[in-house]
Order: sequence, then structure tokens, then C-alpha cells
Amino acid sequence: MEKFRKNELIFPITRQAVSASVNRLMEQVGGEPPFKLGCHTFRHSFAVHLLLHGRPLKFVSQLLGHRSVESTEVYMNALTFDRTYFLEGVDFH
Repeated sequence: MEKFRKNELIFPITRQAVSASVNRLMEQVGGEPPFKLGCHTFRHSFAVHLLLHGRPLKFVSQLLGHRSVESTEVYMNALTFDRTYFLEGVDFH
């Protein structure tokens, strides 16, 4: 498995650019989301999406830049907490 270099971006966009885009969109639609929405929301969604689609925990850990796999296991715990509810209505193609 090829390793990513430290500080290597997976996507060519910075955290600040994501935050600015989210803030602009929130102003356009008006109102506040029912939960805090920011760049970390997308990071968590990305990790959960990869795990749901069977990507190895070690690979996801590396993509997220975690020093240890134990840090990434938090996402696995979220998936196994209540998987019936979590997967309800999810259409896998």
C-alpha cells in the first residue's frame, strides 16, 4: 500500500476554502442547519463512507492522517452503535 506524504492533500482544497463555501451556501439558503456543519463534517462523512464500502481501517486511517489505527476506530464504533437505524433507507448500488 502506497503511503501518503505528511501534509499531502487528498483533495485540492483547504479547510478554509471549505468553511468559506459552507458559510456562503448557508447565507444563500438562509437559516441554520439542525447540526453544526463545517469541514470536519465532510471529513467524518468521508471516513464513514469509505468504511461502509469496505475499505480497510488502516487505509482510511492513513488517508485521515491519523498516527494510529485506534484513532480511526472511533468511526467503526459509530457504525456499529446502532447499525439498523444507521443503515435504514440507505440504497447501496
